[in-house]
Amino acid sequence: MFFKVFRLLSAALFIAPFFTASLYANQNWQKASELNQKGDRLIAQKRFDEALQAFAEAERLWSDSGFYATRQGNVYLWHKKDPAAALQHYDRALTQGGDRSVFTLRERGIAFCQIERYDDSEKAFQSALQLAEQNLSAAPATQAKERTGALDEVLYTLGYASICKRDQKRYTEAVALADRGFALRPNSDNFALNEGKVHSEIWLAHAAFAAGRYEEAATHYREAERVTERSTPHRDWLKEFNPRFHRELAEQRLAVERQGIKPQYVHRMHVFFLKKARFDFKDLNGKQVVASDEINADDREKATLFLQVLKRQLEAMSGGRLTIEYDITALDITVTEMSVTAWGGQESRAPILDALPDEAADAYCDAARSVDTIWTFWPGRGSATTANGGALTYPCVPFQLNTPLRGYVSFPANWNAPDATVVYLHEFFHNIEAMSGINPTHGFQDQNRGRFPSWKGTGQMDYFRWHFQNTLPGNKPQPQTYANLNYLHRYPNTATEEVVMANRLAVARITLENRRQAKALAEQAHELYWNRKQHKAALEAAEKALAQNPYQRDALLLAGLAAGDLKKNELAAAYLQRLAPLHPELWVLQRLAYIQQWQLKDLPAAIRTFELIAERHPEESDRYPNYGRALMDADRLDEALVVFEQGRNSSKEDVAAQSAFWKGYLLGERMNRPSDALPLVQEGYNRGYKDSFVEFFLKKYSGSAVSERALAPDAPVTSPKTQRPVEASASPMACSHSGD
Repeated sequence: MFFKVFRLLSAALFIAPFFTASLYANQNWQKASELNQKGDRLIAQKRFDEALQAFAEAERLWSDSGFYATRQGNVYLWHKKDPAAALQHYDRALTQGGDRSVFTLRERGIAFCQIERYDDSEKAFQSALQLAEQNLSAAPATQAKERTGALDEVLYTLGYASICKRDQKRYTEAVALADRGFALRPNSDNFALNEGKVHSEIWLAHAAFAAGRYEEAATHYREAERVTERSTPHRDWLKEFNPRFHRELAEQRLAVERQGIKPQYVHRMHVFFLKKARFDFKDLNGKQVVASDEINADDREKATLFLQVLKRQLEAMSGGRLTIEYDITALDITVTEMSVTAWGGQESRAPILDALPDEAADAYCDAARSVDTIWTFWPGRGSATTANGGALTYPCVPFQLNTPLRGYVSFPANWNAPDATVVYLHEFFHNIEAMSGINPTHGFQDQNRGRFPSWKGTGQMDYFRWHFQNTLPGNKPQPQTYANLNYLHRYPNTATEEVVMANRLAVARITLENRRQAKALAEQAHELYWNRKQHKAALEAAEKALAQNPYQRDALLLAGLAAGDLKKNELAAAYLQRLAPLHPELWVLQRLAYIQQWQLKDLPAAIRTFELIAERHPEESDRYPNYGRALMDADRLDEALVVFEQGRNSSKEDVAAQSAFWKGYLLGERMNRPSDALPLVQEGYNRGYKDSFVEFFLKKYSGSAVSERALAPDAPVTSPKTQRPVEASASPMACSHSGD
């Protein structure tokens, strides 16, 4: 595993231990020294091959102590990222006297570690450490500079040995090695020591936090805090991560446990790992991006750990009132298509889920029936620029049928540095924003924080906690309960297996590319209809979509709505009728029934639509008044009486009132039973159904004076409301420090 560290000390500092001859004793030594300086300049200019030539010539002139062979190894190790080639030079250095050099032995240990030859690495580090400690013991107490240099050698060797243990996930051993160094020089800012220490302490803290060992987690996070207090590079790197904040969350979660607080809501997720990726696309600047990757065991292990840390963080910030539970599914499929969009001044990338194989669509569709949020991990090495979170509808039948709105997180699985906990919480908070209506997103940024003047803190982690303490859980749809943070109940999944199959069969002979084009055209129609209010243009765009896919659900809906607005009622009914078997929303079926019943006067068709509403939405009672009127006008009086009576029993007062009146009207006007009609008409009026039509028949049946020549007003007809479909929202987070 490659080290992600900085080389802070120039190898030139280690020249002196390599040479025992007098500075002027040998002309070759002087020429070699000049070539060494030239090599350093070439490295600074990233001219690595030329630097190798300079060091090789220096070695030819002066090979004693293996210094120049070691310098060549360093170029391969740190700059050309080729540890195997570096080892060839280090091994040659050993034959030239490098076995007496801490520098050579330590660099050799690093190279072995990078190619995962850990036993050889440990032997090399032990040799380096033994020699360094001998040099420190031999350094005269009166020679402060010499002792400082010798101690630095010990600290760097302990530091890189600690880093190697860290990369093997042997975190406790890594901490022990680093602590040996801090015992020799307390509060040292030695980069390697602090690097091995801080990563390992954070990983140990995460593991303890995830497992519910909160005191242990707080202790390890506190040790990470101490690193940021003495090491500037690590303080800068961990500014957003904020070890202090993580420690406080561990302490808060411990308090929740001690108080025995139980969650108000369990937010359920389904987590998908999409195993492989093979991308070939252009970025927003037109540059070709070609990348292949696969989620490995380490990616998955760390992702699972971070999810559990996220669970603990949410429990801590909500005071124990919100938690998450999740199931995990690994899909052995290849992601090939990437969505590339501009968002907030950055390039946002996420896999196109509709382009996944049918088995993935089946899995997503099934998951949406029982969870609030779907979290997708995908292989992002070489391609990922952002993680994304918010709300989304997921494919059931690609480019045809989607799930209701669900929480959405799209996450590159390789973003798994120890500070990735910030990104996990960040993306899930976009999900919370979509549920709770917090706006704008990224409220912690300078340009947005004015929208939240009561927040006085700094950093996104503090911002998230502030919302939990001051904004959440909100009062919609219920007052002050974390049960509000759900999708499952707000957007119930009414797409049965029968409906999914109907859509599959409808598009079975339509190519995926035609379905894709139809979907894109339908999105254009959506923009024209809902945002620009250009109904004629929307109808034209929808019909172009239907030319590609005659069953494109969104296009059928928009064509039906636009045609109705343009008074093309027969065309509107035809489009909505074609849509009906493909599972439109309730309000769409109500609009179809309205057009059939009142615009086209096609009572048999309207009755069939009401029957479909009753089948699909048996608990919905709004249908009763108009359903009964359609049956009455079709002379199916006994059936109409039954429907009106069902409406009288509705819990909706307006439905009950209308149904009572129309039952009375039917008895009085169509069955000549005015005495039976009066109490029902009176009931409807008393329950709130009051207009001139109702008042006319109330007077008529109650014996009030009504002229025989008086005409009843027109019967009222209420047009169903048009509902704009719920739209997805997703916000990205760029995360350069947790990338490849």
